[in-house]
Amino acid sequence: MGQVKDVRDLESEENLAFQERQWVVQRVAWVVVLALLVAGLLGLLGPGPLSQVRAGDTPLGPALEFDRFLRRDSPTALTVRSAQAFPGEDGSSEHRVTLPREYLQAFEVRQVTPEPDRVEQAPEGMRYVFKKAPDAPPLEARFHLEPQRLGRVGGRVGLGEERLDVWQWVYP
Repeated sequence: MGQVKDVRDLESEENLAFQERQWVVQRVAWVVVLALLVAGLLGLLGPGPLSQVRAGDTPLGPALEFDRFLRRDSPTALTVRSAQAFPGEDGSSEHRVTLPREYLQAFEVRQVTPEPDRVEQAPEGMRYVFKKAPDAPPLEARFHLEPQRLGRVGGRVGLGEERLDVWQWVYP
């Protein structure tokens, strides 16, 4: 039997140390790509199951539903639920939803469903007022929004006398 020579003794253009480093980098890249794919499917890079948030989740109190992670210029919705009504100026009952100024600077309000009876300037932002009929169900209003700014956006949404925190992350 002949002697077994080390591969490094061969006169070859191969560089095994470089090749082994390249394999490690390739495996790390595959793990990163897989992690990004899973994050995207779960909603960490846009709408999805981990992105959906509910604030103020009490049976009688007001609540907000929204997506935590958004894409710029992609439509989204902020759903407001409230059973609390307050006496209005004319003696009728009304629901009041106040969106903070800093929040409205980052979003364009495309539509509000149902349409509010009036929209007024408030010290902290814009107040949307919905009339409540005596036998009407609790308010469920949907604000159709489009993000205009990147990064973290948030504020305290006023639902009558209560304030609920909302923050969202807008990707490019």
